[in-house]
Amino acid sequence: MAIDPSIITENDIRLFMLDRTSEDNFLLDDVEFTQEEIEYAHGLIIAKYNSTLPILTPVSEIARYEAIIGTCAMLMRMKAINLIRNKLDYTNKSGTAIQDKAKAQEYIAVGTGLMNEFDQRIKALKISLNIESGYGYQSSPYRFVGYRW
Repeated sequence: MAIDPSIITENDIRLFMLDRTSEDNFLLDDVEFTQEEIEYAHGLIIAKYNSTLPILTPVSEIARYEAIIGTCAMLMRMKAINLIRNKLDYTNKSGTAIQDKAKAQEYIAVGTGLMNEFDQRIKALKISLNIESGYGYQSSPYRFVGYRW
């Protein structure tokens, strides 16, 4: 699913995560996330929004801030899974331990924090939308009348 550039762009995600250039990731010497991974994570967040209760009319885009933090949370989870799967502790002959994939817990912590914020914001938004759709909004000409008791 391509990202709707009127809401967010790939650059918005990269800027939030400081994953714009190889200078941002001097240990990696490249960007950490591909365009495909960013688009996939964004699609998962839209799917998560649409399946979060209460289920309302499905949408293809969500609000900018929620889209950014949700996409970043999903990217961090995806990377944590990759790091866990590829973790190999190695000690060379001189006794130096090499753990180049030992950052999974940090990625999980950041991803969980962002996802918790996303979930709280989406839950409040969906409850608000659900109440509005149930009660609606009816204006009254008396709302501008001053009260004098």
